[in-house]
Amino acid sequence: MTSETLLTNWLVRSLFCGKNMGIRNKEKRLTEAQLEGYLYRLSQPGGLTAPLNYFRSLLSNTLYKHQDVDVPCMLIWAEADNILVEGMSRGTRPYARGSVVIHTVPDCSHWVQQDRPEIVNKLLWDFVLDKDIVKKQPGQTSGSPVKEAMNGDINHDSH
Repeated sequence: MTSETLLTNWLVRSLFCGKNMGIRNKEKRLTEAQLEGYLYRLSQPGGLTAPLNYFRSLLSNTLYKHQDVDVPCMLIWAEADNILVEGMSRGTRPYARGSVVIHTVPDCSHWVQQDRPEIVNKLLWDFVLDKDIVKKQPGQTSGSPVKEAMNGDINHDSH
């Protein structure tokens, strides 16, 4: 194994499974097969380019060169996020011209969508439906096509 492979292996396992940064919800932790999937993809030529560019952009002024955001925005923040600390979003607020809603999810790691998928999904659906982004289909008289589809398609069991 190369030193890059060892470093990638250690980094991925620390980020997803580590005590300080990893997924807190034991029922939602990644399986060994899922971890191997991430490691395989990241080990391919160019596999680290996008993740590294993402973090490089966080350290640059690139975020602040964008135009104003003129749509409603929602930020779902993990209370126990050890990667993105509370307050980091302040630099983007001057550019938000629409409403900004921030939700803090308790006892949750950086991987909020993995730790608490039921909360994240509810917040996303409530935000989208409240903002009237999902429109009625032609000829539809009541209800939301998304909500109606969800009632039969979502499995609420945790696996």
